[in-house]
Amino acid sequence: MCELLVDQAQEGKGVLLSSHQLELVERICNRVVMVEEGVVRASGTLSQLKSTEAGQLRVQFAGNIDWEPILDGVQVSRRGPEGIYFKLASPDLAQAVLRQALEAGEIIHFGFELATLAEIYRTMINS
Repeated sequence: MCELLVDQAQEGKGVLLSSHQLELVERICNRVVMVEEGVVRASGTLSQLKSTEAGQLRVQFAGNIDWEPILDGVQVSRRGPEGIYFKLASPDLAQAVLRQALEAGEIIHFGFELATLAEIYRTMINS
């Protein structure tokens, strides 16, 4: 189904997709309109929408390390097999997080990542 929609769009045909599956929307759509209770809350290209939401810092260790920095302005947003995600009050805090993470163990990934459509939507409905 996804391939058919993408093929149609690449042929220049207009394709309208309505879905609650934001991961699917993110994979196949160029432009997105987010509607809540009949009101358009956000619209634009994926890059436009993602640029409005602050990215999160992801730290991934080699091995299973249960770690959390002890810093004001740093909050764990989620944990998963791909690492620990943090919301920072300021991007300047990244260096302090890195220093503490290096003391905790071997790091295999450290960097900011753009928000997903699902994260943007959650932020939008909670504001």
